[in-house]
Amino acid sequence: MRIYSIYKYLFLMMLLLAFTVTVGAQTESAPQPATQLDFRNGTVFEVNPYTGAMGGSGLFGMRLGMNYGVIKLELGLAQIIGESADMYPVTANVAFNLSTNGKWLPYGTIGGGLLMTVPTEAIGANTVSSMAVNVGGGTRLFIARNLGISFEARQYLTQLRNDIAAENELLLFREFNVGFTFLFR
Repeated sequence: MRIYSIYKYLFLMMLLLAFTVTVGAQTESAPQPATQLDFRNGTVFEVNPYTGAMGGSGLFGMRLGMNYGVIKLELGLAQIIGESADMYPVTANVAFNLSTNGKWLPYGTIGGGLLMTVPTEAIGANTVSSMAVNVGGGTRLFIARNLGISFEARQYLTQLRNDIAAENELLLFREFNVGFTFLFR
């Protein structure tokens, strides 16, 4: 009997929360919250430190961006810490802001760059560099006017020469990250 009461209480709380959110969203005369952003009013610069995972290895990095309305130009540098090698992606990307104003700003991104793989365990091994293309998307949730949290997923595509098989291999790397977004005008 007690479990039934708990579920009933939770159900009523969820209904009350849904009603509050719906009524609040329909109020047109309410002032704009301080966290509402608008990328249509000039250039907005962005600094995005982040951390995450790529292929089972930890990563951390930094991206610098410039938002021009729906277009964002971005440069990035990261380090992926592997067991036998570390990888350093250096990228240039174009992101498309799917929304230019509000608290949640989703986006899609495409770009390219250089993946430098540096062996850490092998003696006499050389750094291997390859060109890569990446595509992905994410969202930024702004908790203050100039501060947000970013969530992102990217897929990297590169080709490496396999000297043993005497052919090129197509490699895919998937990245998931979370970070902070700092905005400047």
